[in-house]
Amino acid sequence: MMRTWRRGLVLVLAISVAGCSGNSEADAYYKDYIATQNALAEALEKKEPLDSVKAAAERMVQVRDKGKSIKWRSSEEEAEYQKKYAQQLLNVHMRTTGAANSHPDGAAVVSEVIQGDVMKDLEKMQKDAMKDKGQDPAKKIK
Repeated sequence: MMRTWRRGLVLVLAISVAGCSGNSEADAYYKDYIATQNALAEALEKKEPLDSVKAAAERMVQVRDKGKSIKWRSSEEEAEYQKKYAQQLLNVHMRTTGAANSHPDGAAVVSEVIQGDVMKDLEKMQKDAMKDKGQDPAKKIK
């Protein structure tokens, strides 16, 4: 009886390992992103000094930027990972939002960091669009 149970366990493990041909880079990214956002939420919840909150927010932005370089095999794979981590992302987002509501000064710092990062992204997109049109991105748009 015990032997049959062990063989069954070995078979289940072998099948599950063989089926794990996922994107380890994507898994690592999502886990790191969730961990850094949890760290930010914790800093806000504990009402840590604004420098600590800012550092946590900057770390979260750095991790998010790493996610932009993930090599997806297909858009279906990307959607699969978004679905896989959707609940965890929602939970950590809700935690961070609640923590931000309890620490308005910390929330302002986080907002400043994120808005600055968004502005950099928008400027880069604008420059890329200008290059695509053959325009000089160094010139100001009038």
